[in-house]
Amino acid sequence: MLYNSFTFMIFFVVVLLVYHLVAMPRGGKAPAMVLLLASIYFYAQYSIAFFGLLVLSIAVSWLVCQKMIAEPRRKKRWLWTGVVLNVLSLGYFKYYIFIANNLNAAGFSLPIFKIALPLGISFYTFQQLAYIIDTYKSGESKESFFDYLLFITYFPRLISGPIVRREEVMHYFSGPEKNTALCLKAGLTLFVIGMAKKLLIADGFAIYADAVFNAADAGKLITTFEAWAGSLAYTIQIYFDFSGYSDMAIGVSAMLGIPLPANFASPYKSLNVVDFWRRWHITLSRWLRDYIYIPLGGNRCAPWRRYFNAFITMVIGGIWHGANWTFILWGAMHGFFQMIYQLWASNPRNKDRIPDNVAIIVTFLIINLTWVPFRSTTFSGAMSILESCFNPVAGLGQSLADPFAVVVYLIIGWIVVRFAPNSNEIMAKVINLTPARGYPATSPDVPSGRFAFMHWRSNSAWAIATGAIFGVCVMRFFSNATYIYFQF
Repeated sequence: MLYNSFTFMIFFVVVLLVYHLVAMPRGGKAPAMVLLLASIYFYAQYSIAFFGLLVLSIAVSWLVCQKMIAEPRRKKRWLWTGVVLNVLSLGYFKYYIFIANNLNAAGFSLPIFKIALPLGISFYTFQQLAYIIDTYKSGESKESFFDYLLFITYFPRLISGPIVRREEVMHYFSGPEKNTALCLKAGLTLFVIGMAKKLLIADGFAIYADAVFNAADAGKLITTFEAWAGSLAYTIQIYFDFSGYSDMAIGVSAMLGIPLPANFASPYKSLNVVDFWRRWHITLSRWLRDYIYIPLGGNRCAPWRRYFNAFITMVIGGIWHGANWTFILWGAMHGFFQMIYQLWASNPRNKDRIPDNVAIIVTFLIINLTWVPFRSTTFSGAMSILESCFNPVAGLGQSLADPFAVVVYLIIGWIVVRFAPNSNEIMAKVINLTPARGYPATSPDVPSGRFAFMHWRSNSAWAIATGAIFGVCVMRFFSNATYIYFQF
């Protein structure tokens, strides 16, 4: 049930009406019950079997947490039980075929059979691991099974995040924001902004990115122009695609009176690769920091170990995204550039040595190169594009029908991601975007200067603009375009 579909629109209108007109006036557990039933239907209509797996995973994780509280002397054993069971479930469904194929290529004879990937398993597994580890650290788990079930299955963020902490949203299930009119109007605006990002911008750039990457994966020669045009098109596409999804998820939740953490904060305005991960997929980078990087030792180590910790954390982030060597390469590239930056930053003489505008462009180009293996479906395709980026191959190539139009769109796209305010800034001081711990960039200021007019206000001008954009987006519903992160 894609957000950009008539099916979801009908489903959500029904949920909103029942939630605000029936459940909220009754109070008590009624609002949470409506959300739980809606979440169950939202996921179960994809697959009853996978819904059963989800409920089983939730029940086991909750019981593990209860055991940690009831048996404090054995809580470390229960911690590892919960972690291993969740990782094994994710590993089997997502990585078994990849591992078996690679081992068989090395001479083993493991059976190969078709395994369907449960929708959202990467996200809800990380969500549950965070809950289990936090319960181990705090020594308490006050939530009932009903509360925990809703926390994990909450439909606005179940499929592709944001990945939230219990202290960020749990209390809102029993006491949503009371300013219903403001929540509805602001949430709807953010939802439409996200939809426009996806349908009107990301899908437009996807045409050019797909043409180049599909050609490379098919073994065709890629010119230097195609390599840069295709990779830059994907760099812009994935930002508007995933940040658009996050805006829609946050907007849907806001209309229910439940704020979610901001997940993006203008990542292509980053000054370095470390800054990028404070702005890109913020809730995932926070998870990797808190549950991988810091337990490995974080910054409290010798320099070589600190670089190793950063590298391993990024590789794990790559593996989380998918069972393919291309994702491992993507993570390794980020780990390598993290090490290079930390080495550079360790010298005090390098502070402020590079002007901000230059640093932003350099960082953007580095991130652009890392997206090449992320988008490629074959390792050879990724290598072909990367090689053409630096080994000049003359010509405009055959994959792009209108090279001039590509250049124009890329320039416009760069100007938007570099200078325009992001969704958080547009909705600042209106929607209560829960700040992600340790990421101040998610608590933005209101746009000022020439962008002051873009700060959202509850007035007729914004209502007309939102309605017009929504109307244009509806005409794109028939494209059946999916979100990039749905595959994870």
